[in-house]
Amino acid sequence: MAHKEEIKECFQSVLGIDTINKITRVGGGCISDAFVYETSKGKYFVKSNTNCDDSMFKAEFLGLKEIANTRTIRVPEPFHAGKFSSGGGFIIMEYLDLSGGGRKLQGLLGKQLATLHSFHRDLESKGFGFHVDNTIGSSVQINLPWEKDWGEFFKEKRVGVQLDLCKKNHPHDSEIQELGQKVKDVIPLLFRDLEVFPSLIHGDLWSGNTGALPNGEVVIFDPATYFGHHEAELGIMLMFGGLSKDFCDEYFKILPKQKGFEQRGYLYEFYHQINHYNLFGGGYRDGAVRLMKKLVSSV
Repeated sequence: MAHKEEIKECFQSVLGIDTINKITRVGGGCISDAFVYETSKGKYFVKSNTNCDDSMFKAEFLGLKEIANTRTIRVPEPFHAGKFSSGGGFIIMEYLDLSGGGRKLQGLLGKQLATLHSFHRDLESKGFGFHVDNTIGSSVQINLPWEKDWGEFFKEKRVGVQLDLCKKNHPHDSEIQELGQKVKDVIPLLFRDLEVFPSLIHGDLWSGNTGALPNGEVVIFDPATYFGHHEAELGIMLMFGGLSKDFCDEYFKILPKQKGFEQRGYLYEFYHQINHYNLFGGGYRDGAVRLMKKLVSSV
């Protein structure tokens, strides 16, 4: 109850809302708690977590703002990211009435996502990374310092970090570590003769983090935002059901596949498989090992 009182105080001091009429718990994934706050000024969506650092929500706030500023695809507007006095934090954002969207969503998602990924190509870039470190699920995602070499960035700040987490979470799994080192060795080969441009990506875009408004507008949410290779966005989609024809028709019309796409897809899917192994345990191990073996034998 104390946490709800702190959130109510934030509504008053930050948003100027004095009256909370109703609070309803809703589905919000497996990492944080989610609620709809019905107030005197309408509905708001709130996520909270007492077992994380409040920086997780501050990073989500920045990620949503960064995507929104491109005006390429809709995200919920974030209003405030705060900290509980006893630890943990919360984020208050726009409430949106979302549905799954169906097949029509896929084509529009592909088009708008490719537009997002193309947005920064004509702008001066710091390279690969983000303004702050953030999280993928509840796993740390290191984005700083910025890196000019994408292969090096992904090898150390994505694969390397996950392998280090595996040492802590699965200390007796020597096969993962041995294969992981081999994967790190082949990563530079996957990007030879390929120019990679920093693109703003959502970072955790599976079907559970997309939806549609009643007017058919696509919405994406729960980001793990950073500037990276646009193909990396597709890794978790490959993990959870693959890429639909409608999505591919629109996405690759704007950003055509380049040589080596399939092999790099193994790498980008592997990142999410090993992260899920770290988060949720053995059910994802076989997928991670399968992809590591494919990667090592593909170059």
